[in-house]
Amino acid sequence: MTRQVSRFCGTVSLVSLALMAGLGLRLPRALAASMEQCPRDFKPLIEQLLQGLPSYANRAAVRAGTPRRYMMVAGNPDFEPLPLMPQQGVPDLTTPEDLHQVFFTTLSRTYRDRQQVSERQDYYWLFLVPTDQGWQFSMLYSMLGSESGGAPTPPQKVSEGGLAGAVRLWLRDCQGLVGLR
Repeated sequence: MTRQVSRFCGTVSLVSLALMAGLGLRLPRALAASMEQCPRDFKPLIEQLLQGLPSYANRAAVRAGTPRRYMMVAGNPDFEPLPLMPQQGVPDLTTPEDLHQVFFTTLSRTYRDRQQVSERQDYYWLFLVPTDQGWQFSMLYSMLGSESGGAPTPPQKVSEGGLAGAVRLWLRDCQGLVGLR
């Protein structure tokens, strides 16, 4: 049931939830119970993020007009931080101690004419910062896997890319749900 609810949460927009709240409608019990609040602790936050990320990333790709590749799953979080170097672009508003980092992987598939053409595993290094308003996106690096099984690309900063936008939207929606209670 929880897995179904989290899938449902990924498809409900914040606007829909706000409209429901404004009209005095209540959320379904299973949905309300699963999304009572956006986690303040980093690990539970990332676990929820990774559950919802594929649907957010796929919707962002459709809106951008590039729905050829579909993210199937995001997972395998690794919370062991690496030391940061000044050239990695640590934002001025934070100190390296404020940054929380996680590594995770995604599995995506490409389809043509409704037939699966290829599958690819990508690797990400995400940085978030805790603030008084909740968690804030800071940076994202990626290493894209090869569809032919070769070595992944060198790390690239993709903080303005589609997946970074999907993370920002998920964080906004997660933190926005808190205000609806």
